[in-house]
Amino acid sequence: MDRARLELAFERRTTFQRETGTPVWAGEFGPVYTGDPAVDEQRYRILADQLDTYDAHGAGWSLWTYKDVGLQGLVCAAGPYTERFGAFIGKKARLGADRWGSTMEESADVPAPLHSLVATEFPAWDPYPWGARYQTDDLVRHVLIAQALLPEYAELFRGLSDGDLLALADSFALAGCVRREPLIDLLTRNLR
Repeated sequence: MDRARLELAFERRTTFQRETGTPVWAGEFGPVYTGDPAVDEQRYRILADQLDTYDAHGAGWSLWTYKDVGLQGLVCAAGPYTERFGAFIGKKARLGADRWGSTMEESADVPAPLHSLVATEFPAWDPYPWGARYQTDDLVRHVLIAQALLPEYAELFRGLSDGDLLALADSFALAGCVRREPLIDLLTRNLR
């Protein structure tokens, strides 16, 4: 993705607002970070280019998350929560079970036969807004697999005391979170 393509996409998606003088607001966007410095550097660059584009057009914006478990947030939970649930979070990521953060390429060989079946049997099926592959993945990964994970997640809470539960919750307190410094730096530079 290059800056010119980002600019064209912005212009295409905001034609009505710009033609009518309606304020432009880019809401709930932002990269998912991988932990791979080279990949994440590209994503920071894309984000910087997006913000420059929004600024050039006087568009307001809001990033997806302030705090999460490691995908996009300015800060990420740490401590007892990630210690207890880290393997589970990894399993969700490996399966692409969470729409938020899934690329739909995780374990892509597993739903591939279903995608082929749907394409063969229902060639005209093109559900709005992203098509058959997305809809199929949404149902398989983000409903079926996600629901199948629920008992495993619930089991991780079994036997915890009130103090243990408070410690898990405190993992999300700002003081206990890990800061995503490159993202914080990028956004700080954007405050003009």
